[in-house]
Amino acid sequence: MRSLSRQFALPALAALLSLPAFAQTTAATKPAMFEAADVQISRHSGYHMAISGSLSGNRYRFQDATLVAIIASAYNVEPDRVVEGPSWLELDHFNIVAQVPPATSPDTLRLMLRSLLADRFGLVAHTDVKPLPAFVLTTGSDPPKLKPADSEGPSGCEGNQGLSAPPNFVFSCHNMTAADLAIFLYNLNRPKDPVLDATGLKGAWNFDIKWNPYLMGTSQGEIAVIDIAEKQLGLKLEAKLAPQPVVIVETANRLPTPDPPGTADALPHAPTEFEVAVIKPSKPDTRSNGIVPRGSELDARGLNMYQLIIYGWDFNYLNFNGLANTPKWFDIERFDILAKLPAMPGGVAVDSEDLRPMIRSLLEERFKLKTHTEVRPALAYVLTALVPKLKKADPASRSTCREGPGPAGKDAASSMPLRSLICRNITMAQFAVQMMNFEPSSVGDASVIDETGIQGGYDFTVTYNLPQALRQPQAPSGETPMSAEAPEPTGILSFFDALKQQLGLKLEKQNRPVPMLVIDHVERTPTEN
Repeated sequence: MRSLSRQFALPALAALLSLPAFAQTTAATKPAMFEAADVQISRHSGYHMAISGSLSGNRYRFQDATLVAIIASAYNVEPDRVVEGPSWLELDHFNIVAQVPPATSPDTLRLMLRSLLADRFGLVAHTDVKPLPAFVLTTGSDPPKLKPADSEGPSGCEGNQGLSAPPNFVFSCHNMTAADLAIFLYNLNRPKDPVLDATGLKGAWNFDIKWNPYLMGTSQGEIAVIDIAEKQLGLKLEAKLAPQPVVIVETANRLPTPDPPGTADALPHAPTEFEVAVIKPSKPDTRSNGIVPRGSELDARGLNMYQLIIYGWDFNYLNFNGLANTPKWFDIERFDILAKLPAMPGGVAVDSEDLRPMIRSLLEERFKLKTHTEVRPALAYVLTALVPKLKKADPASRSTCREGPGPAGKDAASSMPLRSLICRNITMAQFAVQMMNFEPSSVGDASVIDETGIQGGYDFTVTYNLPQALRQPQAPSGETPMSAEAPEPTGILSFFDALKQQLGLKLEKQNRPVPMLVIDHVERTPTEN
C-alpha cells in the first residue's frame, strides 16, 4: 500500500491509505489462551483512546481501551458493530499486557482475546446479522467514471496538496476494488455509519478525486462525499438500512477478575533505563520532533522540560491542571536527547509505555529532578446549570459521547463547518470528563469539574463551530489593524456559547482544588555526559 507523497496537516487522513478488513474469525474447537495476561483498570478511564491492540515479539498490548474496542478486536468488527450490553461498555477503560507464543497468527490472537474476555470479564456474546444504518454505494443510471486497472499492479492511493481554493487534496488511486473504494469514501469524512459496497462491480479500478480535508467530520463533509461519489465517480451514495455483521453482548462484568498468581513473574520485565544517553542543549533553530523510538535509538530534539515531564509522567490525559513550582526556564531551555534503547525481552520493540519510565529515570538522574503530587488550588473549568435543556435517558442504554457532523441545513448563519458532540445516557460528571477529550482546543489541559447538581443520565447534542472559525482574521502586512471595537455578529458559535444556548449549562474558569505535579528540585544544567 502506498503512502502519501507529501505529509498532510491532518493526520486522520492517513487512514485513507489503509483498508481494514471487516470480517469474522472462524471459531476454533479448542480455546486459544494467552501464556500470561495482566488485566488492569486504566487510570485514564473516561477517554476514548486505543481501538486496537499491538503485537510486538511475544508481547501483546492493548492500552487504555474500552471493552467495546477490545470486543471489536476479538471479533474483527468495527466498534460501532458491537451492540447491546451494559451501559458502561464504552466508558470504562482497561490495560492488557499479555504474552503469546512465537509466530502467533492474527486469527489465533483474536481467539486468545475472546478467551480472555470470557475468562476475566465473564463476557457472553454472539455474532449475528442485523439491518443497521449505513451509506450504501451503488451504480447510477450512467456508467461509472472509473477506469479498469491492471490487476497486476500495486494497490493504493497517492495524495498531493492541490493548488485550487479552497485547499483541495488530490488523490490518485490505482488497482482498487469497489469494496476498497467504499472504505476509502468512508475514511474521507469518518461518519458514524459505514460505507458499504453494493455496486456489483468486479475487478480493480483506477480513479482520481479532489477533496477539501477541512470539511472532515462536518455536515458539509458528509454532503461533499456524496457529491464526490456522484459527480467525480459516477456512483450513488445513499443513507439507508443495510444488513451488517454485529456482535451482540449478552452479559459482561464491569470489573475484571484479579490476575492469576504468578502473572507478574511470567511476564517479562522491561528495563527502566537507557543503556546510554547523551543530553545536549538544542541549537536555536531546532524544532521539536517529539519523543518517538526509532529502531534501537531515541533521537529526540528541541524538547523543553515541560514536554519531557508531561511525557515521562504521562499526564497528557489525566485530570491535571499542570505543574507547580516550575522554574522560569522550563519552557525556554530546550534539549536534544540521543539515547541507546535497551534490549527488550522476547524480541519486543520499545513503545511509548516502555519509554516513559526511561525518561523519568533520565530526568531524575541527570537533572536531579524530584517531584510529588498533591491537591492545590488552581484554575479549572467549572460546569454549572442555568436552565437545563436535557432529556432523561433510558438508564439501560449505552453510555457514550461521539463526535459527528453538524446537522445539515443549520449552517446558514455561518459558512464555517459545524461539529456536533452527541451524548447518550451520560451524567454531567461523565460529560465533564468527555469535554477534556473531545474539546481540548476549548478547555486546553485544565480540569473540568461538574458542579451542576444534576443527577442521572441524559441524552443531548451540542452543535458548534470548529475552532478555526473562531479565530479573528489578521490585518495584511502594511495595513491598519482591525478596530478594537466589538466585531460584527457572524453567527459563529463557540463551544461555550453552544452549551448555554442549547443545553442551558455554563462553563467558566474558577479556582478549585485540583491534582498537580509539584517540582521539589531540578537542576537547570544536566550532569556531564
